[in-house]
Amino acid sequence: MMNFLMYKKILFSILLLIYFVPSYSQDIDNYTIEEMLNDIKCRRFEKPTLFINNHLALMEKEPVETFQDSAYIGFVTLLAYSYINEEQFYAADTLLSHAISFMSNNNRKSLLAWTLYIAYGALHYQLNNYDRALSYLSVAVDWLDNNSEKDENYAITLGMLAVCYMETKDLPSAFKKIQEAIRIIEQERPKSFSSTSNKIQIYHKAGSIYHEMKMFDKSIEYMQKAYDMSKDDSLYVAEFLNVSHNLAVYYANSGNYNESLNILHQMEKYPLTDMEKARLYENMYLNYYFEDKDAESVNYAELHSSILKKIILNVYSSFSQNTTENTGEKMIMQLNVAMGIMDKFSKNVNAIKMCYDNALFIKQIGYIPNNKIHKAAKKGSSDKCIVNQQINE
Repeated sequence: MMNFLMYKKILFSILLLIYFVPSYSQDIDNYTIEEMLNDIKCRRFEKPTLFINNHLALMEKEPVETFQDSAYIGFVTLLAYSYINEEQFYAADTLLSHAISFMSNNNRKSLLAWTLYIAYGALHYQLNNYDRALSYLSVAVDWLDNNSEKDENYAITLGMLAVCYMETKDLPSAFKKIQEAIRIIEQERPKSFSSTSNKIQIYHKAGSIYHEMKMFDKSIEYMQKAYDMSKDDSLYVAEFLNVSHNLAVYYANSGNYNESLNILHQMEKYPLTDMEKARLYENMYLNYYFEDKDAESVNYAELHSSILKKIILNVYSSFSQNTTENTGEKMIMQLNVAMGIMDKFSKNVNAIKMCYDNALFIKQIGYIPNNKIHKAAKKGSSDKCIVNQQINE
């Protein structure tokens, strides 16, 4: 899963320009830029969101000749980042779409506009809309190819694009882009220009792409590099969580479920978003499933299903269809998969109840799944007696 922090390094580089714009470098309502950035780093988004929205409204009223494009784009991108971390994807979508239209339709030309396309591409990746993510990121990379030094920021963008190619099954293009990103990131540079965060991101994506290409040795090599660089460092918690997830999956794929679970239980100690919890619980119940530990597997399958249903309700109630595309449907299919897997534990009361609850939820939201679902639950609430009979058996 692509994390929106992939382009955070670019974002904060742009925001440094705000300090050189007098009207935005002073205290405003006793709230400074430094305080705002610190709140966002600590995942306290309420005050920064109000602050940025107010100033974007003011900036859009400025004449073209005094319009401060670096501040505007920096604020928009930072606000989108805040929305996404709060899982307000529709708000982020609306904001970025508006900003791109505002810049193009009001003669606000800027050499920094490509960052909006990166942000929009990253948003659609978060929603699993890989084709749309690819279209926006390609615009940014094409612009950078012709107008920018091939630096670490360029490598980060290439890494994002490579993952999109991987997700759309264009592995040759993914391989080409990630190889170039690695070459750039590993070039010798003055220490002040070196970024551990950037290397973690590129190595992480390289590990994922090599794994998809069945280059398992190289996959583990690069994922291990990312893991070693991010562990035990409070600066790279988000990176550590994403790398740990993939490394745990690779251990599980190799049959080392115990090592995979050790990593997953470490992740469980961190504050996680609902999306992150869903991914974590899914991997935990699958690991326990293959170790034939039914109580632990069912417990985490229930947690996984509960989180997914919460996210699905938010998707269908808040998102526009052209934004969500298949996001909700894919999560519903995950519920179905969990139901099928729990068939192994047919004697477990909690497993049967979970299957019933999931099937009833799917029916109530009007989705007709293609996968097999629990027969007793599929018929609706009037068949609870069938479920009770199976439990007694």
